[in-house]
Amino acid sequence: MTEIDDNQETVSLRPLTKHNWTECTGLRVAEDQRDFVDTNLYCIAECAVEPHWQPMTISSGETMVGFVVFGLVEGGSGVIHHLMIDREHQGQGYGHAAMLEVIQRLQSLPACSSIE
Repeated sequence: MTEIDDNQETVSLRPLTKHNWTECTGLRVAEDQRDFVDTNLYCIAECAVEPHWQPMTISSGETMVGFVVFGLVEGGSGVIHHLMIDREHQGQGYGHAAMLEVIQRLQSLPACSSIE
């Protein structure tokens, strides 16, 4: 878990499961950001056919605030494939905290030679 200074909240990454995937597909970025990020549903489908991707929800307390997909690709590079924070929760440090958590997880993998 990564702490956010302003909120004194923690951000945690939790596995995407059959119990939370529909909530995850309901998360949306701001209208002017839609052309820059794939939908969560599309990314979940990618994870089903590309097993090296690891889909995780981003939570603050019990509230799902975002979604991230990351993994190791051929050659050992760690890749952050998708990161989004719901439009209602942007600007509060959740994306930064989630990115730090993902980087830490990738760095802890023995096979990870770099992060792209």
